[in-house]
Amino acid sequence: MPDSIKTLKVGDTYDLNVVVEPSNQSKLLKYTTDQTNIVSINSDGQVTAEAQGIATVKATVGNMSDTITINVEA
Repeated sequence: MPDSIKTLKVGDTYDLNVVVEPSNQSKLLKYTTDQTNIVSINSDGQVTAEAQGIATVKATVGNMSDTITINVEA
């Protein structure tokens, strides 16, 4: 993921740009967040800011992962 931190306002969306090599592994990409009340994330990597706060989103393929911090403002 190119950014390590992203600031959004409640209601905003942000598309994560995750590049997986080889590309046939991209369908194995999984997204999680430690704060489901602050952000939601769909299987395509679109983050939606739900409430004010800070959340970490992780993208994982196999034993490799990357994270981004999402700061949601009111």
